Amino acid sequence: MLRSIFAIALALAARLVSAKHCQNLTIPVTISAQNAVWNITAPSNNVEVTNFILDVNRQGHSYIADAFKGGTYNIGTTYCAPDHGHSKVIQILTHGGGFDRNYWDLSFNNFNYSYVNVAVDEYGFSTLTWDRIGVGESDHPDPIQDVQAALSEQALRYLTEQIHNGTFPGVEHEFEKVQHVGHSIGSGLTLSLIRDYPTISDAAVLTGFSANGTWADQFMFGSSWLSTTEIPRYQKDYPAGYIAWEYPSGIQTAFLAPGNFDPEALPWSVNNTKPTSIGEIVQVGSPVRNNFTGPLLIITGERDLVFCGGDCYQIGNPAVPSILNLSTILAPDAQLETIVVPGSGHGLNMEYSHKQTYADINKFLQNH
Repeated sequence: MLRSIFAIALALAARLVSAKHCQNLTIPVTISAQNAVWNITAPSNNVEVTNFILDVNRQGHSYIADAFKGGTYNIGTTYCAPDHGHSKVIQILTHGGGFDRNYWDLSFNNFNYSYVNVAVDEYGFSTLTWDRIGVGESDHPDPIQDVQAALSEQALRYLTEQIHNGTFPGVEHEFEKVQHVGHSIGSGLTLSLIRDYPTISDAAVLTGFSANGTWADQFMFGSSWLSTTEIPRYQKDYPAGYIAWEYPSGIQTAFLAPGNFDPEALPWSVNNTKPTSIGEIVQVGSPVRNNFTGPLLIITGERDLVFCGGDCYQIGNPAVPSILNLSTILAPDAQLETIVVPGSGHGLNMEYSHKQTYADINKFLQNH
């Protein structure tokens, strides 16, 4: 009995010794990008949000022109390192819609679902998480004309270059390798980054993603978004044009596969999701081919709604194992690997299968 108690005490002590060290930093970034100009008005209530979703999903209709946007935006970030200090390799983690940077460090169930804990404490990486423009502790500018993928990509580039140069405030360390991991919209931004700057990343991982965005409309309709102007906790910080998940059924439809999540995660998610912008949502499902030649992993849940239509194995061609295998068109020269997570949905970090997902990602990055 004493031996068992002693063993437990040693295990707990080991976990405490290896605990990650993190610091929150607000980084001003001065950037510019070729944004789209949407010929629409920001929806200011729930009826107008629904009308907007119905309008932008009409076939044969376009609402876009081009314009140059730029300025200085404050970006909320968190840098984490192992107990012994900076590691040789850093992962830059970009969240998707519906969450802020804490998607990578989920506090649900006493941080049992934290990706950062696994990457830092178990695999020895340093990590940098950041709030996309328009989300969380980053600035919340115009949600249609400013907060778009092109501008967010430039913010990611800016942060990455500071890490590369050893000039990131509060860190000032030159890493041997800089790797990128994204989820959903964050995967799209990561893919755009390595398309436009093919040597900026030593390895990249796209989670909750594929080359097929055919089902983006199902994702939009199923999410049951509301206007932030009609959700009291968002009214102060998010103007008209930002939308949010507020119903458990919408979160379940968008992120979670049947039988693969803790039911308590739904009410928790309602209180911990974050708004997203109209400007980014309408760009979901538009991956573009690039010339990245480095290691690239695409890992997506079998039941992912937006990028697999609910079944990644339904491809219509027996010679192709899954929808993810068609992703070679995105980066034909990359060292591509694909993994379909059995029974998982779009929100990989929130599901019972998260441990295997985290192991697959970190082993891939460890090998590259």
